[in-house]
Amino acid sequence: MVRLRSARASSIAWSLTASGVSHRNYAGHDREFESRGQHAVGHHLGLQKLTAPMLVKFYTRLLIDGRIKPDNNIRMYEYWAKATGRGQQPTPRQITDACGVTIHAARAAVRRYKDGRIPTAKPAGLEPKTVRNIHLAIHRALADAVAWKHLVDNPADNAKPPRVARTRRPVWTPAQAAQFMSSVRPKVVSQRAGHADVAFTMKTYQHVLPGMDEDAAARAASYMLGHRGHPATAPHP
Repeated sequence: MVRLRSARASSIAWSLTASGVSHRNYAGHDREFESRGQHAVGHHLGLQKLTAPMLVKFYTRLLIDGRIKPDNNIRMYEYWAKATGRGQQPTPRQITDACGVTIHAARAAVRRYKDGRIPTAKPAGLEPKTVRNIHLAIHRALADAVAWKHLVDNPADNAKPPRVARTRRPVWTPAQAAQFMSSVRPKVVSQRAGHADVAFTMKTYQHVLPGMDEDAAARAASYMLGHRGHPATAPHP
């Protein structure tokens, strides 16, 4: 595994140095490695030329126009929209022949479009998270190249990948949680939340239902005193 990664690092470096940091060569470096096999280790001289600025430039190109896989979904939709605009109903087979996709993809696409699910065009560049994943793969491969004495140090150590913007998930307010808990049985909430039992659920969310204790005490007292009717209690907030 270490030797394979080292050879892969050499293949990456050869692709980057031989073509002026071409993102297309990087995208095909796996196929190139398969064809060259262990001969890729012979490119360790090119590996020595790899620098951190070259990697940063490579990451920048990936962010701008690094997407190589065609956006077949938008292509199918454009073909389908033009045909329907002319009053035609293109079949999945026609979409397959026009867009070069599988019949299964065309059938699924037609169902989506008829349901009103319209695709949006993908940008030409890769997402920052994808580029960071590529950086991690290159860093691991170059670390093995250092271990196998193909490199003195790892140039990826000083190459900063793009930052990924942090997104916060929406969180319910106490009022929203109280409304939900008062309208759904605690057992259902416990199962949906993946809690071990209902007791844990009630202990966790008890603070959002301040009137539950009073309601339970009033109901118990009414039965103990012989009144079968439910006492009038203040509604839950």
